[in-house]
Amino acid sequence: MAANDNRRRKKIEAQRAKRKDKQRAIARIESSSKVVRVLQAQRWTLLETRITDGLIERGIASAFIARRGPYDQVVGVVFLVDAYCLGVKDVSVFYGPETRWHEIIRQQNENRRLDPIAPEALRKLVEGSVAYAKSFGIDPHRDWLKASPIFGDIDASKSQVEFTYGQDGKPSYVSGPYDRPERVKQILQALIQHAGEGNFHFTTHYLPDELDCELLEVDLDDDDDDEMHIEAIESRQAG
Repeated sequence: MAANDNRRRKKIEAQRAKRKDKQRAIARIESSSKVVRVLQAQRWTLLETRITDGLIERGIASAFIARRGPYDQVVGVVFLVDAYCLGVKDVSVFYGPETRWHEIIRQQNENRRLDPIAPEALRKLVEGSVAYAKSFGIDPHRDWLKASPIFGDIDASKSQVEFTYGQDGKPSYVSGPYDRPERVKQILQALIQHAGEGNFHFTTHYLPDELDCELLEVDLDDDDDDEMHIEAIESRQAG
């Protein structure tokens, strides 16, 4: 009986120690910054890579990549990719249990179809969009450099998928509802400088005087959304 009691006690102690190790490991990751989480996760097992539909039709899509670590914890990154102009427009970093990640994926699928994509193709798309935007003087989202290590050793050069950037051979910028006039003007000036007159498309809900920019010609569109399509007609340096 004493021997059996000792075995049970040791088993219980081992289980408790294992739980404490798990709790400490999770706590260390939870208390770390986004940068540290992603750097840790780049060596974890690749869980999945997915992308929302609409890239070809609208030039914008959300690219999902997730890696599974110890104790079924997941680090996932979502890149909002604007293949028409801005490259990586937004970045979100997730950390939590795998069950919660799958719940996020399920909810996303209910709102907008989320398709599997080869890891190499996903990296090629995301990095290609960043390079395209940079060619016009437009930097990616401020968290791009912090989140990009999630790709780890995925080799984009192995992908045979070809992606097209821009619209009809030109960069095409559509300002978002949260883009301030200063940001819109900044992008416009970058396109004027790097693409040149008549070599890009620009759509915004702001009036010309709100942008305080004299380099615009306004063509009111008759679409239901009543947006203005603005083209740069002259390239001048401010001041």
